[in-house]
Amino acid sequence: AYTQESTRYVDESEFRVIIPPDKDKDEKLFNLVFPGGNKFNVSFQDWVDLNEQMYRELRKTGWVAQDARQVLPIGIKAQIVATANFREWRHIFELRCSPAAHWEIRMVMVNLLDDVKKIIPVVFDDFEISEDKKSAILKK
Repeated sequence: AYTQESTRYVDESEFRVIIPPDKDKDEKLFNLVFPGGNKFNVSFQDWVDLNEQMYRELRKTGWVAQDARQVLPIGIKAQIVATANFREWRHIFELRCSPAAHWEIRMVMVNLLDDVKKIIPVVFDDFEISEDKKSAILKK
């Protein structure tokens, strides 16, 4: 079962965006063109800051969180709680620790796998975590 923090009900005025670890958040990436022709060279961080400003202003003008969230970036940090039996956790680790999994979930799940291997080795000791701790595979 999964429980996730909802941007529908939580005021995200102080949101945090998760940035890919191999990207420079301050590198100027593209020109943003405004009506009237004004151009601004913006970075990923500039774009996040602009979204945050837009969200805060919408909330100040009376927009409820569930409506104002439409301007939030998809990479916003959210708390998730997951419960599962050991069989399901093994399946989750096999999928989400794979080198093919998305970097963000893989990073979280490899760290979790490392912890549970120490706590319950008999259940998870057939998973091998890479030396760089960026992925894990099920030894067969």
